[in-house]
Amino acid sequence: MHGTFPELEDQLCGWEPNSGQRSPNRLDALVWALTELIFEGSDDVGEGWYKFAAEAMGRPWPTSPGGEE
Repeated sequence: MHGTFPELEDQLCGWEPNSGQRSPNRLDALVWALTELIFEGSDDVGEGWYKFAAEAMGRPWPTSPGGEE
């Protein structure tokens, strides 16, 4: 994907999460597209997000059911 996306940029820069307004369609589409790309083939996207966030923060991700590494 390349080019310019002025409508997407406007929505990304203009929306305020705590404004009480729903998030814009292009922003939502971007989040869903990135989710698909990052966690392609994953059985549990929710778990994938937590693992991704933990790794991004430099925290270990528990691999056993008991929560130990």
